[in-house]
Amino acid sequence: MAEWSGVRMTKKYLVELCQRHDGYRTPSVNDKLYLHQQGFRRLDPEVLKEFTGIKMLWLQANGLEKLEGFEHMPLLRNIAAHENCIEKIEGLEHSKELDSINLNRNFIKKVEGFEHNQNLTSINLGNNAIGPDGESYKAVAENLPKLQTLDLQANKIEDGAELLAILQKIPDLRVFYGMGNPFVKSFRHYRKRFVAGLPSLRYLDDRPVFEDERKRCEAWFAAFGENEDLDAANAAERDMIQQIKQEKRDQEERRVKAFDDMIREARAAHAAAEAAKQLEGVSFSGDPIHGVNGPLHDENADPNKPRKQFVDVEDLD
Repeated sequence: MAEWSGVRMTKKYLVELCQRHDGYRTPSVNDKLYLHQQGFRRLDPEVLKEFTGIKMLWLQANGLEKLEGFEHMPLLRNIAAHENCIEKIEGLEHSKELDSINLNRNFIKKVEGFEHNQNLTSINLGNNAIGPDGESYKAVAENLPKLQTLDLQANKIEDGAELLAILQKIPDLRVFYGMGNPFVKSFRHYRKRFVAGLPSLRYLDDRPVFEDERKRCEAWFAAFGENEDLDAANAAERDMIQQIKQEKRDQEERRVKAFDDMIREARAAHAAAEAAKQLEGVSFSGDPIHGVNGPLHDENADPNKPRKQFVDVEDLD
């Protein structure tokens, strides 16, 4: 076993950290483990094996060189291991429930080690040394059917077309960060081509992808084609912009008309109700209806005087 350097990991120290963060003395009861900024250079599997209930593990800013010791954490869902010295992705074969992992700002050169993590939805590998070709990152599109968020910004990826082809194999990619790579400058019309080529994308780099932008990019890319006809592509985008504007005008007109119709119907219903109130107590001929005690709605009638329920024969003479 390699010699320890930095702060040595012990069970006593980890229990103290748990209690410091409102955790428990019994290792297996804790579901969060805060090990960030502690000066650890290694993770000790013998110490970690008692923390069987951990779901969230913070490891950032330690100087770790390797991921290990997760064999007895079957519930582990989130790992924050950014700002370390990790060169290789490994040690995750027992973390089948893993949902997200942050390995930003390490020294990773290749995407690997995710063969058993099919529940991953978010991977952050920004600010590493991945690239320059697709062999170093093609694993992001293999055995990761639930992946939605991928951060590869500030790496060494050079071929934008190759990257796009690999990302298109991810069935539900919604968020992608690629800025800071060499291909961003060399791959012409990077944003338009990625938005058009990734139909499920909702956020690219520093801003969201709205539906109007998607329509414009898809029209642009369809005209751009394999011949890369930029004039035709720009003309198609302009036409789409006009079409979108017209659709919005038509939609607004429909909303205004629907509101006017609602007001008109409400006024008509109100007028009908008012007319019905005015016609109460009036015969079909328009004359007021009188009972044996006078008008049915006589304001001057004595409220204490009982009204006859039936008409006597003598009253008809």
